[in-house]
Amino acid sequence: MKLLKLLVTVAILLPVFATRQALAESPGGAYYSPVASPVSPAQAEARSGRARWKKRWIATWLAIAALNTLDIQSSRGHGEANPLLRDPSGRFSAGKAMLLKSAIGGGLFATEWWIARRNPRQDYYKPFTVLNTAAAGGLVGVVVHNYSLPPTRAASPALTAQP
Repeated sequence: MKLLKLLVTVAILLPVFATRQALAESPGGAYYSPVASPVSPAQAEARSGRARWKKRWIATWLAIAALNTLDIQSSRGHGEANPLLRDPSGRFSAGKAMLLKSAIGGGLFATEWWIARRNPRQDYYKPFTVLNTAAAGGLVGVVVHNYSLPPTRAASPALTAQP
């Protein structure tokens, strides 16, 4: 249980600290290398800011992946309201959830990556980082809710026996 609390804490705080640090290091406090470069200081600042936001963007994806894993783990054995994620008995299906979450997450990641690569002069990493941090926050709420549910009891053999 302590490991689970540690994982949830890291998954919550990783994108928050990454975004906060990137905001603190934004253009007003950017670091310039004393080494001469063929690009202007403004271009160097834009490149370094973009690289920092890209690292934060990657960190948010790691947090989303970890939180999706925790969501699937926390839902196992419980009843499921979403018909896409339940098995014929009405229980949560981890296999369906992994498939659906992987497809949605992969599609969103591919779309963000494609947009960022298609327009290299635009810095899309900052808004994507904020978007992914908000999505991670929503997943934190789901995981916390799932862990607050009472544990399910196994059905007794007397109730499941067929006459």
